[in-house]
Amino acid sequence: MRIILALCVLAIAPVAGGQSFNIDIGPDGNPAPPAAYAAAGRAGNWFVTAAHNQVTVNSLVDIDGNVTGVSFIQLGGTETLSLSEAAVTGDDATLLNDCLITHTTIENCLFFSGLQGGTYEVIVYARMPDQTDIICNADVDQEPGNPKKPVGGAWTGTHANGVSYSIHVATVASAGAQAGRLGVHSGVPADGDFEIGAALNGLQIHRIDDCPADCAGDDG
Repeated sequence: MRIILALCVLAIAPVAGGQSFNIDIGPDGNPAPPAAYAAAGRAGNWFVTAAHNQVTVNSLVDIDGNVTGVSFIQLGGTETLSLSEAAVTGDDATLLNDCLITHTTIENCLFFSGLQGGTYEVIVYARMPDQTDIICNADVDQEPGNPKKPVGGAWTGTHANGVSYSIHVATVASAGAQAGRLGVHSGVPADGDFEIGAALNGLQIHRIDDCPADCAGDDG
């Protein structure tokens, strides 16, 4: 009886953290893409936030619409911008035509807490709206080697790796001081235009263990 009761408690206990998130960043009040919109990753609920500087955003809603214990704090980005680039339309425009911007060597930084340990695919949307010659560097702290991947250029009519997003595979620790933590960044290259700055339109964080077989690393 005690064993059965223990199993029942485990079955109803909430899972710590969340596994998969679609996040759209822009000015307060901006609409979210529809749940059917996958962008370059997976379809599902989009959590919309202005990601104000030095403000913690709590209780993120995952792609299934569940409120979780995952949170993040944004550091570095001091401006949100909404533009209308004629070439980008529909749900793509909802995601890409607004963004968070940094104008300094401090990147747009999102530091997540409360994620379940494991391997994640992280898609970082870092295209400056209506500025096809602006390149942003995106990186994820927990990706091996922490490579900075350039994002920007002329819209191709659909999402393209290196144009509207970069893709990263990162490991979130299950134990220790860094347990549950993930750091995502978009910054101005050393030779970039700091007046225009670097953009962060949004991101998709998908725990690979919870994804379909083709979820991770589709575009390397």
